[in-house]
Amino acid sequence: MALLADQAERAGLEQALGFALLNIAWAPGHLVGSAAGGALAGALGDSAPYLILALLCTLTLPALKHLLQLQRSRDTTVQETCS
Repeated sequence: MALLADQAERAGLEQALGFALLNIAWAPGHLVGSAAGGALAGALGDSAPYLILALLCTLTLPALKHLLQLQRSRDTTVQETCS
């Protein structure tokens, strides 16, 4: 929740609006995720949804590392421009 509050502030949003957007995104994700997970489990077996989620979690780390590097390089460029 602290990350959400920090990012909402950084984007210039009120914290209440940031939390409202989180709740708006969470509910459909829960609905679709449950249905998709059930359909996958029914079609491919109970382990398939877990394996797919494990793969997504594993791929998230390099993606976040790349985004962090892009953000740091952009921040460095902005600081050099302002100096």
